Amino acid sequence: MVLLIELPHQDESSMQKSEYRQIRVKTKLQAGASFGRPLGDVVADFTAATGLDQLAACYTRSTGKPCGCEARHAFLNKVFPF
Repeated sequence: MVLLIELPHQDESSMQKSEYRQIRVKTKLQAGASFGRPLGDVVADFTAATGLDQLAACYTRSTGKPCGCEARHAFLNKVFPF
C-alpha cells in the first residue's frame, strides 16, 4: 500500500491546494488484510509499519516508564475481537 501525504511548501501564506507537494510513502500495509482480525492486532501492525512502535520503544528506554502499548493492545483485542 502507498500512502499519499500532502505537505505545504515553505511559504504557507495564501496557499492553494495546487501549491502543496505530494510525498509517496511505501508501507507494508495491505488493503483489506485486517478484516476479521482483532482491532489490537490491526493497530499493532499499523504502528509497526509506520515505525511508531520504535518511537514507543524509544520513549520506554528514555523514561523508564512503559508506553502502554501492550495494555492497549490487550484491551482493544478484548473489546473489539471482530
